[in-house]
Amino acid sequence: MNSPSDLPADLVWDLQALREPVHAGKFFQSFRNSFLIYSRTIGKLYSKYNSHFTGGDGKTLVILPDFTNFDAIYHDIRETAVIPTDVYIFAERINGKNHVYLSGRTQDQNKIKLPFIKGLKTLRKGGFQEGSFLPVLMQGDLREMPDRSVPYLRLNRIEMNELDYKSTFERDDIEKASWFKVREQFLRRQ
Repeated sequence: MNSPSDLPADLVWDLQALREPVHAGKFFQSFRNSFLIYSRTIGKLYSKYNSHFTGGDGKTLVILPDFTNFDAIYHDIRETAVIPTDVYIFAERINGKNHVYLSGRTQDQNKIKLPFIKGLKTLRKGGFQEGSFLPVLMQGDLREMPDRSVPYLRLNRIEMNELDYKSTFERDDIEKASWFKVREQFLRRQ
């Protein structure tokens, strides 16, 4: 698998529907390797990957897993184990600087918007309505706000109970990989 045509279709993200696809793609790239990527078509999670634009118009973003790093690929992940959430990552420009936030709902259904680092800590502690979960991204999660050209990422969660066919070792490895990636993002943004 060396070219976009060799990749599963859900690792080639068509951004043409977005008003500012290049801006959205760069927003995604600022989080590259921070969240696991799920390929629904082949049931794999990837923790190490690259991303780049293809074509001259920059409206296609290709997620290219590191196929040489076998311990960064998790096989046989059923679609029922990856569930959409109402937790989002977005940036706002305030006084000429970009600030990244996590937003969602608390356990008692109140809307919250937290600075990125605080939001990730809250996510880890289970402060969102979904409880504590392992965040993962997949095709369709890079979006734009309806009223403006502001990109955002919708997080999905890995439902570990749906991976009961995997060994404890495999489930622990997925959990460690997920939070290790998020922890790296903590450190980069502090």
